[in-house]
Amino acid sequence: MKKKSKDTASPARRLTDEQIVKIRKGIGAAFAVFGLFTLIALISYLFTWKQDQSLILDPAMMDEGTHVSNIAGKVGFKWSVFLIYRMFGLGSFALLPWMIAVAVRFIAGGWHRSLGKTALQCLSGAFVASVVLAMTGILANAKDAFGAGLGGQCGAFVVNSCSNLFGPVMALVLTLLILVGWLFLSSKRFADWLNGRGITYVVVSYRMPC
Repeated sequence: MKKKSKDTASPARRLTDEQIVKIRKGIGAAFAVFGLFTLIALISYLFTWKQDQSLILDPAMMDEGTHVSNIAGKVGFKWSVFLIYRMFGLGSFALLPWMIAVAVRFIAGGWHRSLGKTALQCLSGAFVASVVLAMTGILANAKDAFGAGLGGQCGAFVVNSCSNLFGPVMALVLTLLILVGWLFLSSKRFADWLNGRGITYVVVSYRMPC
């Protein structure tokens, strides 16, 4: 009896080009749906956070008899609480372009920039926006907007820590420096604009895509 050949094809090699395309488009569609779901949940939170605020720490929130006002449902409410309340506040919207980028890359083969660099830019942008918005909320006397302020708990923690350690004036200066530094690293146009204004800066070897 002849022995069976050990050189059997791996599962990945058995996939045809058409199947690979379908898988890629399926992944892209999943990211597109998740991005849309996130957008709906975030927008709904902006209008319903007061009605649902008591549910944030309620252990029975996921029970069948508990009602949430967020139109994305209980999962959408939990997701928006994590992003807006616990993390970046309104800066959470900066995460959406990355979801769009992944969807476009997998569905249409577009978005030729690095997805990793795009993710880094969106995540860092959400953080910087959180800090700037938290400072803006303090100056505008809106520290409790959306439950944890315009910049969420993340931005509030950074601003309050800076104010505690260096005073409110230096906290404002540091916030502006964080913003300018992020713009300098993320946007070549902004860096060139600074140079055009006669402001000297150190040229760095790496910049995120503008």
